Amino acid sequence: MTTATWGDATVTWGDALFAWDGSEIGANEAPVVDAGSDQAFTLPTEGGTLAGSATDDGVPVSPGSLTYLWETVSGPGPVTFVDDTDPETDYTVPAAGTYVLQLSAYDGELTGTDTMSIVVTPATPAASSGSAKKLGCLGFLDDSYDDTVGGLGVGAGFEY
Repeated sequence: MTTATWGDATVTWGDALFAWDGSEIGANEAPVVDAGSDQAFTLPTEGGTLAGSATDDGVPVSPGSLTYLWETVSGPGPVTFVDDTDPETDYTVPAAGTYVLQLSAYDGELTGTDTMSIVVTPATPAASSGSAKKLGCLGFLDDSYDDTVGGLGVGAGFEY
């Protein structure tokens, strides 16, 4: 315990921190981070928007605001963030696959983190337009092949 005296007033305190108005602030706790909901989409869409957030207890008083950072934890390649220090930012992915992203928030002393996942499925092949395709076939009218005539044949087309 520590005691200080100013004039007629005596103040005693322990491990707790106090605001200027005398209310107890308490010990610093790490920021509570929410990386947002998991996402899923199909290529050719290449990205989306992240909606992360964090809350803090206000301790320490300096710097007075949180510092954020988005990072790729796992996936088939690195995710590109428009601004990796903004909890609400746009992103793009390089390929289909499952990505895990982490949002960190730093209060000047402690860091809190949370993860979210993005599942990107490959594009499905385009459906057939319905137009028929033709295959050619060369056959003889009968079994009698005459070398002198050059082998008269006839073409037949099949559609599928």
